[in-house]
Amino acid sequence: MSTADLETKIEESLKDLAATGKMVRISELDIKCTDLNAQADLYKFIFQQYIELVPDAQKGGITIWGINDKDSWVGESNAPLLFSGNKFERKPAYEALYVYLCELAGINPYTEEE
Repeated sequence: MSTADLETKIEESLKDLAATGKMVRISELDIKCTDLNAQADLYKFIFQQYIELVPDAQKGGITIWGINDKDSWVGESNAPLLFSGNKFERKPAYEALYVYLCELAGINPYTEEE
């Protein structure tokens, strides 16, 4: 499936879920990949669409399925999560979400508040 087709399915699914009027939660999210930059784009896309398409009163949150690839249920070689390795190195997906969420909150992600 192409990235465009996958993004269309995600968008349509979120619209359909929001149309029910019920709480919408994304739980146990992981994205298996071989291209870490494409994975970062898809994680960010999912968050963007969720925030844009799901009314505030229906937002139940997004939960990522685990922390580190080495502990993933689908195996480290699938690189599904936001951190990798024994030292929990941040992957491009972590950075993409961090920057997006900071900017959404009006926080400069490149400076630290004291």
